[in-house]
Amino acid sequence: MTRSSWDSQPENGIENDTGTVEVNRDNKDDDAFELLDHRSALVSIANDWEASTSTLPPKTLPLRSTTHVVRKIFWTGVLALIVLILLGFLLWLIPSFLPDTDRSKLQTAFAINLRGPAHLTFTEAKAIDVAWQLFIGAGGRLCLAWVSYKVFMDGLARITEQTPVSYSLYASLTFSATSLWTTYNAVGGLFSSKGWRLKFFLLWFALSTLYVLGFPTLMSATAGYVSPSTFGFKMTDGNFVTPDSADLKTCINLPEGALIGYKNGTILPGPPVSVYDPVSGGGFNGKYDADIEKDYPDFFSVQKASSNYTKIYNATKSPDPPDCEFDRYSKGLSSCDLNYTLVYTISGRNYTLNYPFQYFENYYYKNTSVPAPDLEERKDCLSQSYFVWGFSSLLVYINVSLFMVWIFGMYIVWADANIYSALCRSGRKLRGNFRAAADLSEAMKEVLGEETCAYSDRELWRELRMEPGMRYYASDPSEGDVSHIGLSSRKRGRVPYNSTKLYGKLGKER
Repeated sequence: MTRSSWDSQPENGIENDTGTVEVNRDNKDDDAFELLDHRSALVSIANDWEASTSTLPPKTLPLRSTTHVVRKIFWTGVLALIVLILLGFLLWLIPSFLPDTDRSKLQTAFAINLRGPAHLTFTEAKAIDVAWQLFIGAGGRLCLAWVSYKVFMDGLARITEQTPVSYSLYASLTFSATSLWTTYNAVGGLFSSKGWRLKFFLLWFALSTLYVLGFPTLMSATAGYVSPSTFGFKMTDGNFVTPDSADLKTCINLPEGALIGYKNGTILPGPPVSVYDPVSGGGFNGKYDADIEKDYPDFFSVQKASSNYTKIYNATKSPDPPDCEFDRYSKGLSSCDLNYTLVYTISGRNYTLNYPFQYFENYYYKNTSVPAPDLEERKDCLSQSYFVWGFSSLLVYINVSLFMVWIFGMYIVWADANIYSALCRSGRKLRGNFRAAADLSEAMKEVLGEETCAYSDRELWRELRMEPGMRYYASDPSEGDVSHIGLSSRKRGRVPYNSTKLYGKLGKER
């Protein structure tokens, strides 16, 4: 029931000529006054409803003090610097977590070589991976998009105060900031817009938005789960032997062992391959261990003697060809007489030979010498029955580096806007659909008029693209007692730093 209907319907009474209500004397006085109080309450509600539908009054825009702005930017910068330092420290630590065999190998950098939980079931590994993609990938993009929106809206306010911005670009940035369509418009604006400040803003916006949109994919590629495969050798007896197995050792074969106190064809077993591997040229796998030499005295004595001997030259013999020593060693040529003798010291005893003795380093498995080429052919990988979850070191480097660049760039844009933008410093920021819609509709109405309700979006766009870019402006105080801040492609006027003036409808009197 409306307020007028209440005025024309006296309740339990008769309206007299003076407009007052006389209570029906047939009812009790208490009931009559109760009805009158009820009518008054409803009339009060109607009055409150009418007051609630009134338009907003003009208001001032209090300017934040320089001290407040500087303090805000300083502490935000400190927080950003702390995050950057922690991320840099993480990059510095990564090599220490890598296996020695994977360091500085680009071909293995994309593999999951920073491994976390091991011996997981498939369900456990899959659950961890889904949680990572959901909370870090998708959740991280939401957080980055939220920060990007706030920063870029401040940056857009700063840019639009100084440089004209097209209608389509303004609408895309304000209503769908982090989208591929807006990124497309931003790239197009790089070539059509004027002013280095706007071009730099659009370039950074496009790069940042692409990073935010691709963040879940980057996070998904960085982490994952694998079923590790164990490298080893498939031996002739059917066993699978890994390089760290105690059964796989190195050895020295002595075809002419009788020359140095052993039998011909003697095999001298050496340390396990996991400790010492001279065949592949690595020697000790890690730090030198003197105790290993004590455990295999014959092996190391012969090995050292092969390269540490004394030459005693005989002046009566003619010099031999330069390759004589090599041919004698590799081919066993007895006719190759050198013009010197060789003195070898093995296990404390000296052996004088007219030519180098032959010895070969091979692998040793269950009392059998295995030549390196034969073992190479027996390489194999054995898949494990468990899963591990972890990260790719190279992609961690890339993603952390990109995140550091993103943080630095966003801070620069945000700080610049909050220092130099009058709208940002006064609290009238360009955040939210309603604020952007109010500004944009005013600018469109100025260009297109009020007869736009029947036109399609494309028809409106065709008209607006012919207009120059829009800028924020402040009306001249002489146009009215109340000043006005708006968006226009035809009006110009620098937004002032005035915290005492009322801002409202253009030309409105106070």
